[in-house]
Amino acid sequence: MEYANWPFCGPNNTLSVDINMNIQGGEAASINQTSNSDGSKMLTVPMTNTTAANITFADYGYESANGTHKMPVSVAFKNRDTSNAGQTTVTLRMPNPSPNNTFYYDPTVTVILAAYGRDHGAASGLRTTVWAVLGAVLLSVYMSGAGRL
Repeated sequence: MEYANWPFCGPNNTLSVDINMNIQGGEAASINQTSNSDGSKMLTVPMTNTTAANITFADYGYESANGTHKMPVSVAFKNRDTSNAGQTTVTLRMPNPSPNNTFYYDPTVTVILAAYGRDHGAASGLRTTVWAVLGAVLLSVYMSGAGRL
């Protein structure tokens, strides 16, 4: 996520972004939430019976995609429906990047290629960003319709 020239009212204002996730599939689709020792928070989302995705949300972002100045980000998880753990909202509170005019934040997605519910630590995973996963999905949709007019 990147924003530029957002009309903040003052230097202490934040931009709040809610990401609503609805995972289908009953009990097997429960989202597990954990906090890591480095301050990041992680959601484990089952994708199939043998694959899960860990989405790690860091507690900081940068003033631009290639920036070095870290700025704090508040990350909170909330189940929207207590009877269904597959309905989760991730709330990010991102700071006013002043004196810079842009802010950049990128969660990390790790796909675990192991039987879901087993020890994921022994499984080798593929580490990528949200943008790479989105690009792969869009490319596959494009390629599946490329031969049709």
